Amino acid sequence: DRLGETLVRTVLELWGRPDALEQTIGLLRAAVTNERAAEMLRGFVKGAILSTVAGFADDEDADYRASLVGTQILGLGLARFVLRIEPVASASDEDLVASIAPTVQRYLTGDVRRRRREPSRRPVRTPRG
Repeated sequence: DRLGETLVRTVLELWGRPDALEQTIGLLRAAVTNERAAEMLRGFVKGAILSTVAGFADDEDADYRASLVGTQILGLGLARFVLRIEPVASASDEDLVASIAPTVQRYLTGDVRRRRREPSRRPVRTPRG
């Protein structure tokens, strides 16, 4: 029930350590434009996040769930450490955990099934001519 919270807290603590912060920022920045850096970041995400999540989620959507978690974590890293979007950049880890963990938890255990779009029931409008 608290895996989302644990995951977000762990990543923030790991990335926020002074000895890791500079490397984290460099890797996030470089991954956007450098394929080797992107490969390194994918390796981190797959090893540290996706494999753990996919192992936890025993259903047919495990890889999908894990990828959703990865997007949330990478987005947080980019917003906080690279783009420094306020107030996310200066928010406490605990505030971020409280805000983001429920979404991560839903990705892990909630309903994330891909839904087919129902055809629109609205009448088709034609341009006035």
